[in-house]
Amino acid sequence: MTAKLWQKSHSENIFFPSHQTKTKRNSYPNTLPSAPIGVMLVDDDKTLLGLAERFLNRCEGIRCAGLADCAEAAFKLIPDVQPGVVLLDVRLPGLSGYECLRQLKSAHPDVPVIMITGHPDEHQLFDLLKAGASGYVTKPFQLREIAEEIHKVVSGGIALCDTAKKLLVRVIQREACDESVAAILSHQEHTVMKCLVRKMRDKEIADELKICIPTVRTYLGRLYKKLGAHSRRQAVRKYNGQDTSVRYFQ
Repeated sequence: MTAKLWQKSHSENIFFPSHQTKTKRNSYPNTLPSAPIGVMLVDDDKTLLGLAERFLNRCEGIRCAGLADCAEAAFKLIPDVQPGVVLLDVRLPGLSGYECLRQLKSAHPDVPVIMITGHPDEHQLFDLLKAGASGYVTKPFQLREIAEEIHKVVSGGIALCDTAKKLLVRVIQREACDESVAAILSHQEHTVMKCLVRKMRDKEIADELKICIPTVRTYLGRLYKKLGAHSRRQAVRKYNGQDTSVRYFQ
């Protein structure tokens, strides 16, 4: 594939939906650089590429520097257009968006890269941020929002859409739960919890651990108390970090 500018579409609200038919130009007083920020978009969606130049050029202080439909084309185009920001789709044909990000940051460490995706995932988000991404934005997005994120990363900030922020909070809460569980449960209590995760009955747990049924129930009572749970299901959800609404008790 080669880098190219695709033909524009007359439809203006396919990937950048807005409540208004016409998008107003955005101004960012006292924050604009002396020259417009050159933005390069790398995406294999031809319709999106066709719309990109029109939308980006409507933003005050931003211009479309180039468009590429794959990672290989982007690498050929970057030396010529020298973008100030790269919008990079996570899913690309050939070299993946993740690998493209790694190579791009290795060759051009000072160029901020905002990853865009239609399939947000918390593990993907963390991997991309670790690889050097300056932002993570989900499709569809509005022109005003993407323009603000572009200016944000140029100023040294991180561009995270609301979906990305929710993913981060979810991961942090789950990791906090995992740490709390590890700290308060004994080895045998962990073993009993793993049996509950496997949906084993009291007798099955007793046979598995070679203990009597009353002892199993004693362990369950301790686990419920420590996890702040009222049922097996809630205890399992708490143990797996899926339920962060209940406090742990020593």
